[in-house]
Amino acid sequence: MDRFSFERGPFQRITRGCFQRITRSRFQRITRSGLTVLLIVAGLLLSAGCRASGPSSTGLEPVRPPAGLTLEPVLAKKVEAQIASVVKRPTDPEAHGTLAMIYEANAVWDLATGAYENAATLAPERPEWLYHAATCDMRTGDSSGAEARLKDLAIRFPQFAPARHRLGLALLDAGDLAGAERELLAVHRLGPSIAEANAALAQLRNVEGRFAEALPYAQKAVALDPRSQRARFMRGQSLRGLGRDSEARGDLTAGAVSGTLLDAIDRRLGNFSVGVSVHVDRGANLIDAGRFDEAIRVLRAGLEDRPDHPSLLTNLAVAYQKSGKQREALEILEKLYRDDPNDLPILLNLSETLWASREYPRGLEVASVAVDQHPESGLAHFAKGRILFALNRVDEGVAACVTAGSLEPQNSEIQSAIGEGYFVQRDLERSAEHFQRSVELDPSSFAHRTNLCTVLQGLERWDQADVILAELIRVAPTHPKVQVLEERAASRKIAPPSTPLTPPTASPP
Repeated sequence: MDRFSFERGPFQRITRGCFQRITRSRFQRITRSGLTVLLIVAGLLLSAGCRASGPSSTGLEPVRPPAGLTLEPVLAKKVEAQIASVVKRPTDPEAHGTLAMIYEANAVWDLATGAYENAATLAPERPEWLYHAATCDMRTGDSSGAEARLKDLAIRFPQFAPARHRLGLALLDAGDLAGAERELLAVHRLGPSIAEANAALAQLRNVEGRFAEALPYAQKAVALDPRSQRARFMRGQSLRGLGRDSEARGDLTAGAVSGTLLDAIDRRLGNFSVGVSVHVDRGANLIDAGRFDEAIRVLRAGLEDRPDHPSLLTNLAVAYQKSGKQREALEILEKLYRDDPNDLPILLNLSETLWASREYPRGLEVASVAVDQHPESGLAHFAKGRILFALNRVDEGVAACVTAGSLEPQNSEIQSAIGEGYFVQRDLERSAEHFQRSVELDPSSFAHRTNLCTVLQGLERWDQADVILAELIRVAPTHPKVQVLEERAASRKIAPPSTPLTPPTASPP
């Protein structure tokens, strides 16, 4: 193995709202809206007092913010005006639905759920109201309530594809593959020319390990929407599962963003959003969806009134970086770094962009600061290790990645990086240990399994290597790396293998 390089994009952090709540998608760490966290608590304590008890001869009372909940002034004004409209027209489902959309567009999920329920009570023939109540349930963490609503909608409105699609993905996440197949196939029949309908089926087949069946769906999704990050990622997973790693690498950098089918309400929500947190979240959502040019426009619009807002600037830098505009991203991130040199998201994003720009010495400076200021962050150590590998400082890179692995033990790419480092150092025992761990964490990765098989052959653990090789032959019999492994396995019966041990590596940035 001549050099090290890793997939692009593992360290970026997208900021959402004003408080930090971290989730993970592969390596990405995304900060979600803190307003949501506040409202979950407020909603659990006070929701009984802020929802209408049921229809009456004069209609339904509007869902009002509970006492003690402070909204941004511009949002509070918008809510008060719509509540006044509901009071005048308490039997109008559109009035209640508009109030719900204002709440949803501004991340006031619990109140949005109550208002949508009112709209659905007054217009039970319209599935979109309860569908959005279900999506808001998901936002507040009530997954069981959301799933119950979606199942009811699937029965009562079998032609309403958005609900069946979201139900299918929820069932897939829960491990109910049969249920997911039922719903996602139904969605595909309803919309065979919708990119996301094809991407969702590709995801299902990838999870099932049926990569040859997944690939046509993923390819169609990409053809229908070439800018879809999700479609590209699903295609990359299919290609990787088939052993076509060199073709998969570019797609896999897209990231595993979630998929949705937009309905009429989704298309209206943007008209009701106000406040800086919403601009931040809208930009982040567009980045997640791979719509980088739109994200740049939204974020720049938000910066017109708040030119120094760090969350808007951070997301703008990420949008620039992902769209290949490294210089613009660096300009923003260097300024943010000067203003706040200890902020971990800024350090990780700046390190990522410097690595993607091949500015390794400067990248090492920044990654070293990240490690010094945040020694508990596994991604900070991995950022440093990756740049050390790029500088051919392998021993130091291994040490950094080992530390990263101890802090992020569930990260398969870090485990694989440690294995590759030990391989270069010719410590095959420890290399095999970490490649084995990477396979356990991500069993669908062709690269991880190929690396493990190679090292096991080097250790002459032929029985173990042959088991892995048989599976590799099954999924990718013509792949050149598999053929090399086959040749080595066959040659051991005649003479010691002469083919050098060279596990596959990711493409350089």
